[in-house]
Amino acid sequence: MKNTQIHYTETSGALYKGIPIYTEPGTHEAVFEIFSAIIPCGRVLELGCGAGAFSRRLADQGYDVLSSDINVENYRGGADFKQVDLNTKFSEAFASDKFASILAIEVLEHLENPLHFLRESARLLDQKNSLWVSFPNIYIFSAIQHFVRKGEFAHWSQQQYWGTGHQTILTDWLFRAHCEKCGLTVKRQFYINPVSLSRAYPGLVKRLFGWSLITVLSAFSSIPAEARRAESVLFEIGLKNA
Repeated sequence: MKNTQIHYTETSGALYKGIPIYTEPGTHEAVFEIFSAIIPCGRVLELGCGAGAFSRRLADQGYDVLSSDINVENYRGGADFKQVDLNTKFSEAFASDKFASILAIEVLEHLENPLHFLRESARLLDQKNSLWVSFPNIYIFSAIQHFVRKGEFAHWSQQQYWGTGHQTILTDWLFRAHCEKCGLTVKRQFYINPVSLSRAYPGLVKRLFGWSLITVLSAFSSIPAEARRAESVLFEIGLKNA
């Protein structure tokens, strides 16, 4: 199988039971809290699972998990695993299976074509199940600050492009439009994993600057205030006519 999806192994340093987590600290916990409250059980497919930390978390809570990623060597999740390249027709690899939910946590920003991913994912959906997708939140205050200073967003920069593979920039409205174009609809949206200002700005003066920036951005834009501190945005997606 020819691999067109480049695999990156840079992590945040966070672990789940010794398994590396390839997201910002707190993102997996935030996604799981929301997901498990809405989908308490069932068979789950995780796309782009990385080392398998979230798959292991799901399995530990009784979910029947199938993990998938382009890289086999780094997988340590313990659940069943299938190698797939998400830039190809990956739905064919799962055509004979049925899932209560499909998850792609902090994956879309790594892919060459988000529309292709959504179309392939739609082929795995039916009238009852759903697709859960998260990606870095472009509205967070630090991203705006970074853009003003350097002309690039915090999660999408030259360093991120080559270091973590972040290559697809998405706003909320653009992602919703992509979903509609692919015959999908957004059921729910959540801004998750609010950043700690004390961690982002250790000094008092810088922390006051951070609060001021959030206040100003919230006052002069239609973007929800919660979006200014959230590391990521999470969507539950279903077929449009379901």
